[in-house]
Amino acid sequence: MDAQLVHAAQKRKPNNAAPQLVDEAIRRFDAELFAKREQRRQDGRGVWLDPDTCQGLLRGVHMNLDAPDAELLDQTLDTIAAGLKAAGDTDDHQARRAKAVGTLLDPQLAMDFLNGTLPDTSSGGTTKTKSPGTTTRVANIYIHCALADLAIMTSRGIDHGASIEKLGPITLARLSEWLTRPGGVGSGRINVRPVIDTNTDQAVDQHDPPAWMREAMILRDEVCVFPGCVVSARRSDADHIEPYVPMDEGGPPGQTHLGNLAPLCRSHHRLKTHMGWTYQRRTDGTYAWRDRWGRPVRDGEGPDLDSARSTSTLARSTSTLARSTKTSAIEMYLHDFLVEYVAGPGGTDPPT
Repeated sequence: MDAQLVHAAQKRKPNNAAPQLVDEAIRRFDAELFAKREQRRQDGRGVWLDPDTCQGLLRGVHMNLDAPDAELLDQTLDTIAAGLKAAGDTDDHQARRAKAVGTLLDPQLAMDFLNGTLPDTSSGGTTKTKSPGTTTRVANIYIHCALADLAIMTSRGIDHGASIEKLGPITLARLSEWLTRPGGVGSGRINVRPVIDTNTDQAVDQHDPPAWMREAMILRDEVCVFPGCVVSARRSDADHIEPYVPMDEGGPPGQTHLGNLAPLCRSHHRLKTHMGWTYQRRTDGTYAWRDRWGRPVRDGEGPDLDSARSTSTLARSTSTLARSTKTSAIEMYLHDFLVEYVAGPGGTDPPT
């Protein structure tokens, strides 16, 4: 199991990945033990009033929910909170989410908010709580399961389990319980998609990758590929490693393909596009970055090649660089990493 953890740790993972890696290793090598560990956690489900967080007229509530139910609750509260704002509530977002919990106690009122139409008792009409055509926010749960494992579960009763993005492994028995019980994720829409080949070299002559190509990129890289960043690839932009040049401006055909695409979160996309940082994809699937001065940027997961340097030597080199550019090291890195203030929320976003 230790060998599996070391191998998996070579890829960048979110901060909560270590327990997931342990669970994944146990699932692969001891399915029975994994099922027992999973059941112990399920036994911890519940909803409690927390007496330690009572403040005046407020009461704290602690919940341990199945992950899909927690995701759906989070999105539902956001939807109702947005409806409250549209209906004139001036409280901040978190306060409106708290009110939304109370709204759920009245199912019809909650449905009115979720459907986007709130009865107006003063005029006998209705109050629109969202624009026409706006869909209700939903929670997406991405589950990866092999057909072979499903067949073994059906024929032999051996549960090899599945994997859920951002959450970790799950037994097929638990997954079945989630999908067949009334309410929650079992009431949602379930899409079954075929396996996507992440090694294809198929290219398209357009800037935006088709849906299957973007999905393949997400499955391959999982997170933003900037060193140390753990923003989900699903929340990132699809960046052209070699900037895209429109064909009517002399660009070659076939620029958009998996070998030239990588997920970058918006901040690091701006850093690469506007601030002169560059990167290349290595043959082993990792990425080599260089800052705007051409210096290599070490990924936090890789070996620390500079560990042998003394602190004084590093300080002297930093001081020399600062003197040569007449800019302090702190100023240089603040200039690069605070790129949100360069493009700004309403600024120009990277096109590639």
